[in-house]
Amino acid sequence: MRLYARIISLAFTLLTALLLTGCSFLLGSLDSAKRQFGQIMGGKGEPEQTVAILSVNDMHAAIDGMPRLAYVADSLRHIYPDFLLVSGGDNQTGNPVNDQYEPQGQPMVELMNALRFDLTAVGNHEFDCSSQRFAEQIEQSRFAYLNCNVIPPDTWKGRFVADTVIRMPNGMRIGWLGALELGPTGIPDSHPDKMKGFRFVQPIEAVRSRIHALRSKSDVVIALNHLGIEDDVALARALPKHTLSLIIGGHSHTRIAKEMWVNGTLITQAEAKLKYATLTLIRRSALGKISLKSRLISLEGKKAQIDFNIRRMVDKYNSDPSFNRVLARATSPYLNKDALGYLMADALQYATDMDIALVNPGGVRISKLPAGAITVRDVYTLDPFNNDILCYRLTGAELKDLLMSAYPEDENHPVYAAGIRMQYHTRNKNQTLDSVEVMTHDGRPLESQRQYAVAMNSYMASVYHFPAKERGVNLRRTTAQGLMFYLYHQKKVSGHTGIRRFWITEHK
Repeated sequence: MRLYARIISLAFTLLTALLLTGCSFLLGSLDSAKRQFGQIMGGKGEPEQTVAILSVNDMHAAIDGMPRLAYVADSLRHIYPDFLLVSGGDNQTGNPVNDQYEPQGQPMVELMNALRFDLTAVGNHEFDCSSQRFAEQIEQSRFAYLNCNVIPPDTWKGRFVADTVIRMPNGMRIGWLGALELGPTGIPDSHPDKMKGFRFVQPIEAVRSRIHALRSKSDVVIALNHLGIEDDVALARALPKHTLSLIIGGHSHTRIAKEMWVNGTLITQAEAKLKYATLTLIRRSALGKISLKSRLISLEGKKAQIDFNIRRMVDKYNSDPSFNRVLARATSPYLNKDALGYLMADALQYATDMDIALVNPGGVRISKLPAGAITVRDVYTLDPFNNDILCYRLTGAELKDLLMSAYPEDENHPVYAAGIRMQYHTRNKNQTLDSVEVMTHDGRPLESQRQYAVAMNSYMASVYHFPAKERGVNLRRTTAQGLMFYLYHQKKVSGHTGIRRFWITEHK
């Protein structure tokens, strides 16, 4: 048995190494590869059964990576007759070719159909379109949306699958369920207006309520989650040992390069944007013993093979020339999210002519931008959410209340601002905010009773708590439109190198 196990491990390592180096089996040699590995891995007629699962997560509409994923998936389908392709959620939002498409998100739905996805978790960014459009996407998808802790309104036309059992051709019964993260406000991290009427249950509570019934009719139970690595670990620990065989995760963009076992549960995650995928093999011996192995597979590299049919689909989506229109030039690169956050804040202040402009850290969706041409595509990649611009008149005291509210909502990160500077006073390793001092750009303290004109996006207005939040004026323009307006009139921007507008002082 030990020799048999070593042969299986060697075969798995060899196959994965071929995929990792971009030297996936050529389609012409797949039949011979299948014959060679099929017997070792438990092919037809063998006492051992194998199910192969290829998983990705947080694709964020990275459609240019789909041809590579398609090639790997099809290669594995030829080797493993019992094969599933799944996603850990956040399939949408992050590429203007997809996000600005009409109807919104259609390229990702069509590509996932073409790749023959079997299941996806529901990610928070699936809600970025309207709830009606999300329901349409589900209806158009030839794969199921798995979730057990989101309860839609009765009138909603979409459908989530709380849990399911997939019986594979070899007879193995794979039980599936999935859960979605909830933020500090008790809802997923998306615009609250997009989730009106939906109700949410804490993920661990929802999984506990279903797991035992699902185990009773499954050989293996898998959680396909969009919780983040910390909550996946917490879920594995909250259940009796070996209750879940596997957690396929998403949300935290974690690259789990080596097998991670917690309380008898294997946990996987493959970073984001189709840089990697995870191959997991589930084997059942003739005696009924279940074992799992997983390996991270790179989807990048010059030698990576592609599916040319999927490439043609992607090229068609990418053919819109309007995304290549140059708005301005960056004379030096934007090196980090702070610099890009200040660019967005300056643009919002310019576009609205307000005293102060605020941008939430989560609204900055890329971490760098090279020197040179800044295009429409760059703007929509940086700011993909179609949030409206709202303007308020806030007193200095009300603005402080807003900043105090924003800090924990933004995972203990200050907002990006134009027109003011901020000094944060924290304790407990910056986890607790005690106070914030707010000064004008030239260092004068804001007057607590004086009113200031303040611009922000509609997401911030919905989730932050401040007394005047009902008095805002919606300009019916998006923040991305404001950024394009700014860039078009500036012609050149500097990279915002060395700019700093907030400081954090930690007190013991």
